[in-house]
Amino acid sequence: GPGHFLQGLTVSANSFKTVNGNIDRVEKVDDSIASLDMSRARNVVFSGNTFNGISQNTINPVVMEFDQPSNQSVWTLDAGDYLPFEGWARKVSSVVVEDLQSSSQSIYTAPQVSTQQGVNKDQITLGWSQAVNGKVQVTVRMDNPV
Repeated sequence: GPGHFLQGLTVSANSFKTVNGNIDRVEKVDDSIASLDMSRARNVVFSGNTFNGISQNTINPVVMEFDQPSNQSVWTLDAGDYLPFEGWARKVSSVVVEDLQSSSQSIYTAPQVSTQQGVNKDQITLGWSQAVNGKVQVTVRMDNPV
């Protein structure tokens, strides 16, 4: 049947630290009864936490810097490692272009954003009007903010 949905969870300003060795993540779902329905996650915030002895930080929304060195018309960004509970990349709240060029000319255009890409739905793609290279800052969420 359908899974449970995650709503109204805030994990903020915590210090996570392991004592004997490292662990992969700080969050986990016991899906022996039901899994989480990632298509319905809402108002989930993981922010301002510190991670010591944790292999992967958990952040939502996550601000990612992406550098595309070669000219491509579609860029693929993978947010999956950061998103809580193996969440989907459901929303992109911002794309800020730091540098965008094609054939050594600056380009001033906005990308088409596609969410829930890839086999695990944890990637986004940015589609440009032409093949470009450069750097962007992207804010990705695994939930609806409200």
